[in-house]
Amino acid sequence: MALKLLYFHKIDFDETRELVLFGAGKKAKIIAKNWVEKGISFRWTTNNPKKIGHNIYGVILEETNKISLDSHKDVVVAIASKEYKEIRQKIADQTCRTFWFC
Repeated sequence: MALKLLYFHKIDFDETRELVLFGAGKKAKIIAKNWVEKGISFRWTTNNPKKIGHNIYGVILEETNKISLDSHKDVVVAIASKEYKEIRQKIADQTCRTFWFC
């Protein structure tokens, strides 16, 4: 994960685009902590009703359906494999740039 984050920041990160993190598991928490430590602003979303509204590292987790995925957003997906198909289908029809950290 550290290597993926390093190269994401070196190659793909664009501070002019809104950053969205999909997922609230172990991988997503590693990414979120990294971004918070770097002072990177992002929105955090999950489809897990038990985690929606929780404040983790100072960021409130939002319901997935509340965030539009338009061409001005970069989406980092960090989800478990069992959720992959559902999220992939949801994002497939969107115009955002998507990065898979699964």
